Amino acid sequence: MNRIVFIITVLHIFGCYVNAGTSRKSSEAKATEITHQKTERTRQKGKSNSEIRQYEKPKAGDVWNNGIGMEFVWIPMGQFLMGTRTPKSDSTHNVRISKGFWLGRKEVTQKQWAALMPTNPSRVAKHSLPVNGVNWYECVDYCNKLSQLDGYAYRLPTEAEWEYACRAKSLMKLDDELDVSLYTNDLVAQPLPIGSTEPNPWNLLNMNGGVGEWCSDWYGSYDRETQIDPIGPEKGRFRIWRGGVGGSVFSHQKASKRMAFKPNKRSFFVGFRIVRECR
Repeated sequence: MNRIVFIITVLHIFGCYVNAGTSRKSSEAKATEITHQKTERTRQKGKSNSEIRQYEKPKAGDVWNNGIGMEFVWIPMGQFLMGTRTPKSDSTHNVRISKGFWLGRKEVTQKQWAALMPTNPSRVAKHSLPVNGVNWYECVDYCNKLSQLDGYAYRLPTEAEWEYACRAKSLMKLDDELDVSLYTNDLVAQPLPIGSTEPNPWNLLNMNGGVGEWCSDWYGSYDRETQIDPIGPEKGRFRIWRGGVGGSVFSHQKASKRMAFKPNKRSFFVGFRIVRECR
């Protein structure tokens, strides 16, 4: 009899121990889940709305920052009238940009250039100014190095992407009026500081009047038919740069103005801005 009582007592004590252990594990799991939820909420609060939207549905003008502090603006898909119409030339044609992309809000600065490249070729060395005096090949090399460092794909914009972004909301107009007073002086001794002009409707700075900006395309005549994401000729002698130069004549500041330059040549009035492709 005493033996039976002893066995029942042992089983009762063991059952209480098991229940306590299960309850403790359940409480620990619940506490861990709550901690994870708090951490995720904290992480989300630390992000800007634009950073969160890049994985959802970004809007035109939203800003995203990469790992080295470069700002990129969301450029939505759309269609525009590319080219110029003058008494001597009518190069206008419809272009469709079939997918959105992130474009540098500013030109690449000397500070951002120095973070990846061994030398700074700019005439006036100042971290806050756009890098200049860079040739096309060096700009492509910079994009490749940044891609390896940051994990995203970076590249030069096509000239269609550049003109589309420059025109922004005025997509079906030809060469909108600009602030002429800023562009009709003699060439300045150094590139205009970033932010010298008001942002365009898509929040981009210095699309006109900063430094000229390399594009990815070879120079060639336009195809007059409607184009979808044109990338220019397969080969050529000159590469395109766009954007005019601070202090240059007004005609050089038009959104449609094209400049051709040998890709291995340098100019202290030419720099670049870059595209970050969507994953």
